[in-house]
Amino acid sequence: MEQFEEQRATWNAEREEAKQEAERPRYAINDRITLIDENGDAVDGEIIAGIDEDGRYQVLTDTPINGRRVNAFTGDELDSMRAKSKQNNVSAPEQLTGRSLTADEAENLIEGMEENAETALQKVPKDEQGNPMYERADSDTAWEAILEQSKGNEKIAHAVVAQTIAEKEAALKKAEKAKSKGGATIAEKIAAERERKAKITVAHQELDKWREIAGVTERRKQQEEAERDKAEQEQAAARKAEQER
Repeated sequence: MEQFEEQRATWNAEREEAKQEAERPRYAINDRITLIDENGDAVDGEIIAGIDEDGRYQVLTDTPINGRRVNAFTGDELDSMRAKSKQNNVSAPEQLTGRSLTADEAENLIEGMEENAETALQKVPKDEQGNPMYERADSDTAWEAILEQSKGNEKIAHAVVAQTIAEKEAALKKAEKAKSKGGATIAEKIAAERERKAKITVAHQELDKWREIAGVTERRKQQEEAERDKAEQEQAAARKAEQER
């Protein structure tokens, strides 16, 4: 009897393992997936290279994971990161209500969470009048905030940024041409000259910042192309090494 119980336990374990294997997601090039990064945030990505000799897939994500947009993950790692995403999405409503929600309730809850999520524009520091100070935000956030205000229209956003750059260039030229206010004493003259140079420095910094903001889309494009090229080169090297064995 004891032997039979042990055999049945083995069969059950094998059946459960087979079931888990059957339910395991199969990843292929160009598959779109959503993962959970190290901060617990959902990140969309794409499989850009199939499994290599180490059992890893090359994944290109829309935002960096562990500081990189291209990462190598095993199938188990992808399963785990996707499982966390599924668990977080499913368990949150149940934790809030103590029961499973209907489809309409879940949809309303998700919409409410999205509405409460902080947007790029909200992340930009504001002045006393509530006006966004884009120069004080990182260039990516500033660009996303301008794009948000433009209702996602990149042409309008680029036009606004280009106009602002022209204004900043004019402000810099004006600051450079401005004469020192001078003063009655040497100390006053020195203070006035320092003030003039400080204004030039600020004008330079603001112009540089807006040029960075203007270059966000091109920088992202170049970075994505470089990461794709790197992934392809690594995949080609792995295939070559495999063939030479």
